[in-house]
Amino acid sequence: MRDLICKILFNVSYDSVLSNLASLIIIGSKFALGVPVLLFEGLGALIGLFGAFICASASSGPDDQGGESNSRLEMVGNILAFLASVSTALYLTVAKKLRPKVDLFLFMFLLFSLASLFLLVYMKVSGEAFEFSFHPEIGTFGWMNPVFDRLPLELYMAIICNGVGTTGYIAIM
Repeated sequence: MRDLICKILFNVSYDSVLSNLASLIIIGSKFALGVPVLLFEGLGALIGLFGAFICASASSGPDDQGGESNSRLEMVGNILAFLASVSTALYLTVAKKLRPKVDLFLFMFLLFSLASLFLLVYMKVSGEAFEFSFHPEIGTFGWMNPVFDRLPLELYMAIICNGVGTTGYIAIM
């Protein structure tokens, strides 16, 4: 969601740089707080940042639209992308500390419940059409319609991507 907002507001290449700084923010915070930074942690963060800047500089060109309002939107987009990186770094740090103290099932349930709640609040605030029904287009439970092109894909995403991928990632934290 944050990537979509940032891409609407400004250059896509800046989104890749500013919204993927979480590792560098974590490493920089460790360094600033006097926590030892391992060699490969710092090296990996710098290589990733260097690669993102190469991508950004290669795809940036002259701005055809120009204008004062466009530069203000780009600044808002830059701030949103950077805040996304800060929030990702904060999430990873808190999750790493909290995960051993909370059962995995409960942690994942709370994580996905909060994510769903935040998404519904965002949809309401932004004026996105939705309703609590099984309507195939705007229903929050529309994915459960037994239509061949939806239900298997949603089940795959829920079981494989979220169930195995995200839960596995959180479990090893």
